[in-house]
Amino acid sequence: MVEERFYKEVLRHVNYNPITGLFTWNKYRSRNAKKGDVAGSLGNRGYLQIGVTIGSKKKKLLAHRIAWYCVNKSLPNIIDHIDCNKLNNKINNLRVASQSQNAMNKPNQANNKSGMRGVCWDKKRNKWYVYININKKRRHLGRFDSYDDAVQIRLDAEKEFFKYFRHGVNG
Repeated sequence: MVEERFYKEVLRHVNYNPITGLFTWNKYRSRNAKKGDVAGSLGNRGYLQIGVTIGSKKKKLLAHRIAWYCVNKSLPNIIDHIDCNKLNNKINNLRVASQSQNAMNKPNQANNKSGMRGVCWDKKRNKWYVYININKKRRHLGRFDSYDDAVQIRLDAEKEFFKYFRHGVNG
């Protein structure tokens, strides 16, 4: 975990707008980072990050964590993007979450063929198989002839188990 002093240091160099979620440099840093320019770069995991140096130590901080610290003066272990957009750092799009809750709020994987998480085609039985993962354990929700019935069962289970951490739902 990055030390709090790095967050304090980066806030000396950037301004954060909680409405837009953007960070801008508050002073000239280089010809590529002038006062008023948008701060940060895209990291290899798809999150915006901003570099900071204290002495000889350099750190790249995740912008959503800087935003949370700027507004709330705390550094929780996990901060969830409600809309799953890793670049949307508006403060009303961020919330504290557990690892399990954060995992609940994910978009479909690229290889998802059914269009709905937890719904897949069972070739053996010619039915839609529905499941949900709760605390790293898979719960079988049934098999259905109708795709629409399968999706509805999955959505009902998400409402019951995930509450407001369902994908894109803001409590």
